[in-house]
Amino acid sequence: MLSLLLSSLLWLYALIGSFREPTVGNALQLRQLELAALAAPALPDSLRAGLSGRDPRQELREELRRQVEESPSPAAAELQLELALLELQRGDPVAATRQLDVLTGQARPDQRPLIAALRQGQRLDAADLTALEQAWPLSSLRRQLICEQLSRRPQSCNDPALERQAFWRLLGTTALPALLVLVGLGLLARQGWRRWRRGLGPSPPLLGPPLDLVDVTLLIAGGFVLVGEVLTPVVAAPAVSAVATSLSSGAAVEQGLTVLGLYLSLMAGPLLILRLLLPPGLAPELGLQWRWRPLMGTLAGPSAGC
Repeated sequence: MLSLLLSSLLWLYALIGSFREPTVGNALQLRQLELAALAAPALPDSLRAGLSGRDPRQELREELRRQVEESPSPAAAELQLELALLELQRGDPVAATRQLDVLTGQARPDQRPLIAALRQGQRLDAADLTALEQAWPLSSLRRQLICEQLSRRPQSCNDPALERQAFWRLLGTTALPALLVLVGLGLLARQGWRRWRRGLGPSPPLLGPPLDLVDVTLLIAGGFVLVGEVLTPVVAAPAVSAVATSLSSGAAVEQGLTVLGLYLSLMAGPLLILRLLLPPGLAPELGLQWRWRPLMGTLAGPSAGC
């Protein structure tokens, strides 16, 4: 009962706190628009309208402005910088100046020289430009926008290799999900056709481990919540973060490794509790199965013996 009460309080607190946080969908949408803006020069004319739209930078600017204005807390400095760069690239000095003023009050002292250079419209050599960028966590698109605004040779800011890489990533994040949806619909249609033509027979009985309500409550409240959400962040998070920092070469890779490590650590406690709850000598179909089902047999259906 104590674990159940604690888990309810934790979930309720997390739910209330989530209302004040930006949604993951906003970050994903921004990332997709940034990818489209970066890949636009490498897109074939036949794919441009479907993958990036007519003006991806304009769409990115509008979406970024909407998220910055609707955010309950001040947006991150790098997002404010990206919006200011897009305003400058669009040729709107009033909006750009207003955005740079907001950014000046939010940025650290070592980040303000870049803001001053953008405000003055300076043209710099590559070495001076690199020195100004070091204080900022810059994506490839932001570096390109800064180069276009401040470089003495703006025509050299485009990187064809980087644009091709962004094109393939954009193609994978847009076309691949649609293709997988079509494959899934095709498999569902195939199963419906087989059932209508020949019948698939009765479904196999649903089997599960012999756990009662107390065992399930202990597994969820004690394992997933108490161990996973309370003990894991305190014990495992510092070690996972240190390992991810030593293995990665960038902020995005480090964050991804940290999330992966925390999820693996979170699952270790519940799986251990479940293993202790299961009686010894349990039949394989009622216990934990650490194996893959045969792929071809699963796709073939029950008639193949799976």
